[in-house]
Amino acid sequence: MLRLLRHLPRYSRYWVALHDDDELAVRRARHEQPAAAHPPLAGWDEFDELRAVIREELAALRYAVVATTPGLKQQPRPPKPVRRPLTAQDRQERREDQRKHDLIVKQVLPPRG
Repeated sequence: MLRLLRHLPRYSRYWVALHDDDELAVRRARHEQPAAAHPPLAGWDEFDELRAVIREELAALRYAVVATTPGLKQQPRPPKPVRRPLTAQDRQERREDQRKHDLIVKQVLPPRG
């Protein structure tokens, strides 16, 4: 049953009740579960993608306007891309990058102990 409930849209009464539960929020804070770095792939649809694209374009436009303002003491940081769901391919690429990194570190640094 929980597996089915997780696939309901984020605006469903189930998710609203879940995110509005004070006791659950306290329990989660006690366990210090980190927030998800990426949204889940299940439920990500064309509207979520459209909102992400719009947010990125507005952030890029704001950055361009501020960066070209004369007399700034400090240049603004470029906007970060909106987080999108990770696919199995993305996770595999990250694991491969981490494996390559570990090999380089192993060659460069002396062994411990």
